[in-house]
Amino acid sequence: MKKKIIFSILIVVLIVVGTVSYSIGLFGILSGGPKKRLNRVDRSVLTDPGIHVIMAGTGTPNYDPTRNPVCVGVIAGGEFMMFDTGNGCTKTVELMNLPVLKVHTVFLTHFHSDHINDLGHLIGYTWVRGRRNWRAAR
Repeated sequence: MKKKIIFSILIVVLIVVGTVSYSIGLFGILSGGPKKRLNRVDRSVLTDPGIHVIMAGTGTPNYDPTRNPVCVGVIAGGEFMMFDTGNGCTKTVELMNLPVLKVHTVFLTHFHSDHINDLGHLIGYTWVRGRRNWRAAR
């Protein structure tokens, strides 16, 4: 009798874990979901002869649910540069399908928190995604 109860509890736990894993997309991760996300990035902007200015953050230091703090991306001559990295800029650039892994240079205009808070996330995010060539500016 005790074995049947333990077995029944185990089945319920497995069903709950499977349902939760499915709902949060765990199986999508295992079946190549991240690869699909990487393939949606628009790399054509790197070869376009024009200059692209991307406003990835136009907010202020005060919290605003619709605007990130300051972050401007510039793509020109095959280089992707970012000016300031306010909170959420990495996520916004990623959501805009821009090649965040190709960021070549980050310029910080000054050291207020609303201009630098996402710098660590940008570095960590691109490193986890495969970047190995960060260089310090001279």
